[in-house]
Amino acid sequence: MYMRMAWFKVRPGRWTEYETLYKNSMKPAPGLKWRLLSRDVNHPDAGYVVSVWDSLETLQSWESSDYFDKVFMPSIQPLLEGGLTIAVCEVQHFEAPTPPSPRQAD
Repeated sequence: MYMRMAWFKVRPGRWTEYETLYKNSMKPAPGLKWRLLSRDVNHPDAGYVVSVWDSLETLQSWESSDYFDKVFMPSIQPLLEGGLTIAVCEVQHFEAPTPPSPRQAD
């Protein structure tokens, strides 16, 4: 199992626009176990996207897909301040009690 974590900053005041675009643009991918978007509580223009994949091959396939490269990334790039910092890790331990739903008020 592999995890991809992307850190990024959006241009000031553009978080809501980024979040809406992200939610409307992300789609299921083969091998994707789960994905989450999170916003930094201390730096509200910064965030992380964390995804967990069943194999390194499926993760790399997503990153090199035409959709990711030619549709998704160009759509979010104008909202970003700088680029993305990406880390890919092999998961050594995974524990998953039933997670709460994001933002209970949603």
